[in-house]
Amino acid sequence: MKRLATCILMIAGIMTLMLTERSEAQAEWTPLSFENINMTLYDIHFTTDMLGWAVGERGTILHTSDGGESWDIQYQDENDELELVKLAFTSETNGVAVGGEIFSFGTIFHTSNAGETWTQLDIGDLLFLESVYAADEQNIWAVGGAGGNQVIARSSDAGLSWEVEINELGSHALFDVFFVDSNNGWMSGLSGNYHRTTNGGESWSTDQTGNFETLIGLHMLDADNGFMASQDGEIFRTDNGSSWTKVGELDFVTRDIWFVSDEVGYAGVFSGLYSTENGGSVWNEDLFTSFNTVTGFHFMESGAGWAVGTSGRFWKTEGSPVSVNPEVELPRNASLKQNYPNPFNPGTRIAFTLQESMDITLTVYDVAGRMIRQIASGSYAAGEHSVYFDAANLPSGAYFYQLQTPHEMLNGKMMLIK
Repeated sequence: MKRLATCILMIAGIMTLMLTERSEAQAEWTPLSFENINMTLYDIHFTTDMLGWAVGERGTILHTSDGGESWDIQYQDENDELELVKLAFTSETNGVAVGGEIFSFGTIFHTSNAGETWTQLDIGDLLFLESVYAADEQNIWAVGGAGGNQVIARSSDAGLSWEVEINELGSHALFDVFFVDSNNGWMSGLSGNYHRTTNGGESWSTDQTGNFETLIGLHMLDADNGFMASQDGEIFRTDNGSSWTKVGELDFVTRDIWFVSDEVGYAGVFSGLYSTENGGSVWNEDLFTSFNTVTGFHFMESGAGWAVGTSGRFWKTEGSPVSVNPEVELPRNASLKQNYPNPFNPGTRIAFTLQESMDITLTVYDVAGRMIRQIASGSYAAGEHSVYFDAANLPSGAYFYQLQTPHEMLNGKMMLIK
């Protein structure tokens, strides 16, 4: 189940991995797991402190009515390739979930009864949808794309019907959409492209950050102030809603960023969760995520928050104040080298070195954090090892590889160009 990656990021150079400051704790995140929930989850949304939903692989929609103490499967599709990646609600009972089958089609599910029933809408030739956002009680926007095509979908009747535009603002796919009110909205996508509307979508401006990386996450605090993240970890900030300045950098953002103020924010990455207390300039690793990929956030007005990720994992925080420790270099028991050759077609080798015998997994992911293939696992002796990765059946684009040991998680980035 591979994420939108066709014809993107054709860059000859590869970004060098950056080490960031680490923190023993920011907000106190509590890991949670539930029986029979083992699929990757991509988004989570609460309409009240008690009522919440989460979506993920296999078209799964989960629901809680007790504030996350327990979760039930409200819907799961017969198509194992169907993935639901984002949620939006206009009220406690009315909401939509979007996604689709990668490189094939997009889909929208709608409920008007708090998820007692979910209806898959028949919208015709819809491309994969990456994100959805409710601008107000009636207007909902969804964005996505595939194969060099862009899709923008809009509902003006709370998700019952939709108007779809293909390549209206260009052929670059879109990855996120965010509205602060009925008029002011933003969309971000491939090759550093972003768009802004101040008239409820009647017209959109177009601009670029200049780094030409996929802009995978958006979060606005108001019509002027907000943040945007590229998939390679560059963090941009605006104080006028239009122009953006790079303010910081961390390792590969998988999907979601969320700022609870103009200083305190969170980002999901392949190795867990990072947070900032200075407006995105410095990011600190939260060690409670236990080497799991974090893909989605939701924070309530009280400051309490949730995160979801791989293997059906949930994390919850009551929103305690951020407390940053001085930078500490953790001891490393393994090292991961840049793959060679890179860029590559169709195969490449990934080398790693272990200081002692240990169990490891070496896994390849796409740009949105979905597992492509596990290419090595089990007990390996101390010393250097090399594993061959064959990408003959994959589309061109950026991919990530991750070495996980009992002690740490290391990441690398590579480029497939056909």
